[in-house]
Amino acid sequence: MALTAAPWAALWTTLLVGLSAAAGCSSKGVDRSPTGVVKRFVAASFTPDSDRRHKAMYELLGPRTRARLEASARSATAATAGRQRYAPHQMLSASFRPGAKGSWLPRHFKLLSSTGETARVEVRGDKDGQVQVVDLVKTEGRWRLELPLPSAGPAATRAPRQPPNPSAGP
Repeated sequence: MALTAAPWAALWTTLLVGLSAAAGCSSKGVDRSPTGVVKRFVAASFTPDSDRRHKAMYELLGPRTRARLEASARSATAATAGRQRYAPHQMLSASFRPGAKGSWLPRHFKLLSSTGETARVEVRGDKDGQVQVVDLVKTEGRWRLELPLPSAGPAATRAPRQPPNPSAGP
């Protein structure tokens, strides 16, 4: 099952809830596998301090996702004419809402594939349909999550309207 933007928000909401217990785990024997990195990302999201939480989550993101967050931070800073400066990790705050309506608890994590440079982890809840696939890349020897672009809503999925072709005739 391919990861789409709309269910992505629901996945992270539910991952945040379902793995909160992992936040208290000892740092001994940290699981650096693709599955372990997905779990650590979610556990980091439960850090009570917002700035620390977003920094910890940001550290587990891949280069494409980081580049998008950096561009968003520059754009947000520019929108305030520089009066407010935004860091890339601060761009995560609007995307992650633990306990949001419609969330589900992830219970099962399964490595679907792993090459030298990419991996996919399936995350499932207890009910049918509660499934998402998370993509990871290996960067500097470490697995990092690559998040899809957020959905801009239904209009973003429609084909653009084409202007009428005057040479086509009536």
